Amino acid sequence: EAVALVEAEKPDLVFLDIRMPGMTGIEAARAIGDACEIVFVTAYDEYAVQAFEQGAADYVLKPADRERLAVTVER
Repeated sequence: EAVALVEAEKPDLVFLDIRMPGMTGIEAARAIGDACEIVFVTAYDEYAVQAFEQGAADYVLKPADRERLAVTVER
């Protein structure tokens, strides 16, 4: 669903979790490619390297606070 929404809506930025129904966030990032910037917001720190290998703009650990997300959006 995330990949289809990116294709339909053409956002500048999407926030993905690592564990999602259907496909993982990493798989979704591969499918999205460079269509938009991708930020992972997740409780799983062990996937950060994989996320950045897929071109993630940022990797935010939950629980994320407003200030941390503001830094991400500014980037």
